[in-house]
Order: sequence, then C-alpha cells, then structure tokens
Amino acid sequence: MIQQTYYERLLSSRELPLAEILDEEVSRLRGQGSLSTDPEKTDFGDGLARYLTHALEAFKSTVATRMSPEEFKTFQSQAGFQEILLQTAAREYWTYETFFYFRAFGEHTVHVSTAATQELLNTPLVARGGDLRMGVPAVMLVFDSREMVDTLYLGERRRSEGRDRYDVPVYVFAVETPVSEGFPARRLKLLSVHSSQEQSYRIEVRRLLLREDVGLEDILTADLAELGKSSLEAKHLLPLTDGLTRGASRREDQGFVGQRLPYYRVVLGALLRVFRDGAAQTPTTHSGANEGSRLPYLELRARAR
Repeated sequence: MIQQTYYERLLSSRELPLAEILDEEVSRLRGQGSLSTDPEKTDFGDGLARYLTHALEAFKSTVATRMSPEEFKTFQSQAGFQEILLQTAAREYWTYETFFYFRAFGEHTVHVSTAATQELLNTPLVARGGDLRMGVPAVMLVFDSREMVDTLYLGERRRSEGRDRYDVPVYVFAVETPVSEGFPARRLKLLSVHSSQEQSYRIEVRRLLLREDVGLEDILTADLAELGKSSLEAKHLLPLTDGLTRGASRREDQGFVGQRLPYYRVVLGALLRVFRDGAAQTPTTHSGANEGSRLPYLELRARAR
C-alpha cells in the first residue's frame, strides 16, 4: 500500500482550490468536445490563471509571516524575491498542466519497488527517444527507496532540509506531448516532488526533447533546459510576472546536467519498463485506509533472475 500521494494532498488543500478549478475546466472542455492531449491546442480558459494567482498569493502570504510588514515590503523589491517568485510561478504552471492531464485522462499510477529502483540504477540506458512512448498522456511514478532520495539531491552546494528524509517518497509526474509548433519532436515533461504529509522539500521540473534517433543518454546530457517555453506557458506566466527585474532567471534549473544523471536514468528506465517492455507488474488497488492512497496502481517489480 502506498501512502496518500502528493497529488491527492494538493487536491484536498483548503488553501488552493485546485480540485475545483480542474474539474470545472475538464467538464467545460469535455462539453465542448475539445479536450486534447496537446497542451498547445488546449484552451485552459481562465482556470490556469486563477490557480496561478491563488498559488502566488499563498506563497507571498507564507513569506510575509516570517518577517515584519516593513521587512516584507523591502524584500518584495529585491531581485532575490523576484527570482523566487518567478521560479514559483513556473513550478505552479507545470503543476497545473501536469495535474490537468492526470485528472482528465486517467490517474495512472506506478509504484516502483526498491528492488526495481536498485536494478535500474545499475542498468545501462541504451534505448532511443523513439523507444519511449507512454501510451497515456500522464503517469505518476512513486519511489520510496533511499537511493532515489540520494540521487535527487546529488550536486547540492548546501545540504537541504529534506536530504535525510528517507521516509518521504519521491513522486515523478510524466507528461508526454506530441510534436507541435516550435518543437521538432515529442516532449517529455517531468515534475519531481519530494514531499511529506506536511511539506514539500524539493520540486524540480524538466523538459526533454524525445528525438526519435537520439539515445536517451544523449538526450539527458544535452542542455535541453535552453528550449524555449511553449507559447501557452509564456501566455500565462508573463502577465503574472510582469515587472520583474531583467536579472531574474527565466531558464529552467540545469542542476541535473552531470550530477543528477543517475536520477533521470532511473525515471526513464522505469517508464521504458512500464510502457515498452511490459516488465513484471502487479495491479494493486487502494486499501481504503485513511492514511493510504485512494488510487489504484501498478507495482513495478525487479526482473525475475
């Protein structure tokens, strides 16, 4: 049994009306017959903007509680605050988009066993971009092995609060999007979250360009963080971040290049085993316990020796 997931906790949050907004938007698009797996062709209406506004206000309120009104006013004018606000907006955008497809097209969940994670860490990634086809718009991988926590934090300059929280799962939401304007190949969007019941310790986003004839190892080592934001992403983020200093970074975090390659090898290896290889899996249903997840899920086990 897996515990209640980050996805379920965020949807049940009293601070953010995410579940309500998602259900309204999914219902609206289904009613129009325009529900699409292509985010470039999906009209999110004002749902995304509403969620981003709520999320950023909640973030500001949290920061404001840690200092006096005068200190907070001064802090808001500093480049450091604007940088954090911009990064928060980008993460929340990805969260909304990922959760939208997960909610609209099926809550496909896979628990990756510790044995499978250890095996994947020691398995060369030899497939190509064309070999990785999920077959569903979105999937959530759940890891609870110590190794996955270790690889997620590789390369950190300062030790994070969650670095030693081996009791906390790592969630990876993967969304596959088709070829669209401005992108010559399918994209794999990855949202990684290390989160307990009380707080999130690390949230990281990645976008990989799945070129058909390029090895996944080469795709991981390429500097794909330089890919421009989609037109939809820019449309919703720019109005909310207008007025930020030009020094605020608009590039995705590139920390995974080199140091965190083992982490992303495991993620891509797990996706390959689930959707291409049909590796050993056990369908599992939720137990109904209060502390458990309500989601039915697959258990990805290590290969039989």
